Amino acid sequence: MFEIERTTATIEEWFINMKNEQINFNPPYQRVSTVWNVQNKQLLIDSIFNRFDMPKFYVHYFFENNNRLNFTGQKYAIIDGKQRFKAIFEFMEDDFKLNNNFIYIENEDIKISGMYYSEIVNNYPWLKHEFESYVIDISLVITEEKEIIEELFLRLNEGKQLNNAERRNSITGFYTSQIREIVSEQDFFQEKVAFQDKRYDYFDVCTKMLLLSVSEEITSLSKKKLDDLLKENRDPNQNNMADIGRFKNELIDFSGIFLSKDHLLGSKSHVPVYFLFYKKFIEEDKQNLRLFFEDFERIKIENRISNKEKSPVLLEYDRLNQQGTISKKSLEDRIEILTLYFLEFNTFKKLSLKTEIRIENTNLDIEELED
Repeated sequence: MFEIERTTATIEEWFINMKNEQINFNPPYQRVSTVWNVQNKQLLIDSIFNRFDMPKFYVHYFFENNNRLNFTGQKYAIIDGKQRFKAIFEFMEDDFKLNNNFIYIENEDIKISGMYYSEIVNNYPWLKHEFESYVIDISLVITEEKEIIEELFLRLNEGKQLNNAERRNSITGFYTSQIREIVSEQDFFQEKVAFQDKRYDYFDVCTKMLLLSVSEEITSLSKKKLDDLLKENRDPNQNNMADIGRFKNELIDFSGIFLSKDHLLGSKSHVPVYFLFYKKFIEEDKQNLRLFFEDFERIKIENRISNKEKSPVLLEYDRLNQQGTISKKSLEDRIEILTLYFLEFNTFKKLSLKTEIRIENTNLDIEELED
């Protein structure tokens, strides 16, 4: 079911809804939006007092209590217009004042610039009625389909269709909620990765890592595989709860390899490959893995910019990386290349360690002879 009812309402009516806690400003499908500064808010209030038009608001309307998207029991959830609503309500609660340069166009003799709303009400009571009777256009969206809400929000704000990760986020169920929780709480996503969470990038990467965690062998990270992972685990059971618990522990351990905002995690395409490699060498010292990742990144860059003959193996790794992490073959090839260099790295490290020990013992022998 999907309907849009177009209606109008006054600021006063929506202020009452807000005071009665009937508005959910942060439903799960509400995307992160830019927070308005005071100047943006003051300009909106200026427009209302001077009766300029305002773009319509889109509100999810729960006229039935059993709507499966109504997570809080409130009557409304904001789809589009959150910052405008919040600016209006904050002004009415004296969180900020009018701009010092405000001019009331209808009568410039009325001086309310730089005033808080309570001061305006005390000095010009009739302006309270003018402000709160301002009529706003509302589109009430009636649906139980989260994907439709996501699509509507994105089209309103960016004029773009949903990407695969954003669509995947609309698949309700146990795994989806667990991935959201992991992304919002685990240090790996909150502290270690160095790329931004632009369009559910963290959700996307975490879903891929979870698929690699629960799979018995390397698997493709195709849209179908990722979608099926969430759809097939809508309901919690003993097996998938155990899988989530294990994955959380793996992620905590894996996170220990990296630094805060680590440059090694500057691209989301690197993460599933590094995670797979970590699982292969899970018994290795984490510090050793980090040193290897650093060294591998260094030799890749040196190979890329070198004027000498370039390593075709490293160039192939770069090519595969640029293609993303989707195919099983691409993942297998990169893990094979990483393994090859890791074995060389470990051999060199062990030889260096033996040399250091030999030098230390030699120095010790010399010191003993001198004594």
